[in-house]
Amino acid sequence: MSSQELQSRGILPPVLPPVNRPLPEFVVRDLTLRLGQPGDIDAIVGYYSRNQEYLGRFSAPVNSKWLGREFWGPRVEEMHASFRDDKACNFFMFDDKRRVVGVINLSNAIRGAFHCCTLGYGLDQDLQGRGLMTEALKVAIRYAFEEKNFHRIEANYQPKNLKSENILRKLGFIEEGLAQSYLYINGIWEPHMKTSLTNQNWRPT
Repeated sequence: MSSQELQSRGILPPVLPPVNRPLPEFVVRDLTLRLGQPGDIDAIVGYYSRNQEYLGRFSAPVNSKWLGREFWGPRVEEMHASFRDDKACNFFMFDDKRRVVGVINLSNAIRGAFHCCTLGYGLDQDLQGRGLMTEALKVAIRYAFEEKNFHRIEANYQPKNLKSENILRKLGFIEEGLAQSYLYINGIWEPHMKTSLTNQNWRPT
């Protein structure tokens, strides 16, 4: 039986055209949070080039493809498609010189009975210790809960990454347990603490 027949009988939901949603954009102190555009590719490459070693301490090493312009044209388009399809929202953080100085990703979105996404983030090593990421994450979380109506946000961190631990605790994330051998990073299967934050004002749809 074809998918069209299954849809006509109500077994499968109809395939709906993508919804044209306005692109989110926020200002946090001197930083702007928004999706990337084709004109931002040099700035994106600059961020990963400057922070290649730093970001690799607590996450998978920066892919060498991320250091070339040719990768980011299709990737930026893919990020916009994921946003239109309600699968992810990939924020880049821009300073007043239009440099990319960080990223916040709301990804792996699942609806149905779950309404959950995964939070990931990174900040330029030269901007650490100023509270910028905490403030930016507050805005992104508010957007995820109030505008996107997610019920749950999950975030995981390595136990030795004390900065991430402190940030997530400040934001109210609750530890749910240690996942052993969770991610393969720099040749080692690293454990990660699993945490979550739930939306007390979630609205059934």
